[in-house]
Amino acid sequence: MKYSVLWTTDKIEIKYNGIIVRTITELLIVGQMRDTTMNVLLGLALTDENTTFFKKTSYIIKSFRYTAQ
Repeated sequence: MKYSVLWTTDKIEIKYNGIIVRTITELLIVGQMRDTTMNVLLGLALTDENTTFFKKTSYIIKSFRYTAQ
């Protein structure tokens, strides 16, 4: 499983296993992101209803790479 994000001044493109799953080009959203730092938040999105199952689940990140463009 591989996620990637391309964050430029005119779009934010999100890929999952090499396939683009979301592209954000709305000027209102992209414009607000131009002068901010990028923060990556990773998680399993647990809720009270499903914590029993996920207590036994591992979330392992084998590699993380940041490339400035």
